[in-house]
Amino acid sequence: MRADIFFLLMVFGAAIILQIIVGLIQYHFIHKKVIEIKRRNKMVAVGKSGSRAKNSTAVLAFDAKGYLQEGYVLSGLSVFGRLKRLTGHDGKHFSELEKAYCNNKRMSCVINAIQYVEVL
Repeated sequence: MRADIFFLLMVFGAAIILQIIVGLIQYHFIHKKVIEIKRRNKMVAVGKSGSRAKNSTAVLAFDAKGYLQEGYVLSGLSVFGRLKRLTGHDGKHFSELEKAYCNNKRMSCVINAIQYVEVL
């Protein structure tokens, strides 16, 4: 009985350590990708969604006039999440992008990123 509890605690501890390690690897990958995007573009805005249930992050790259050059979205809480290309909006001004996503609660991260661009 006592050995079973010890074994379960060891398995649980190993799972937590594995989650931390894989999370750090994901952070390193995402951070490197954002740095590459920043090197290629004049303005880069990063926005996070407001709720933990629909956790997502948007990385939007604009030129000097405010037109979208690249857009990526990272969604989910899993360590297997990757930046996915935001398609169909390249070349649009950030005001058009805001209109396209203003009613989409799942993509509130895009609106938050655009708000950073408006401040700049």
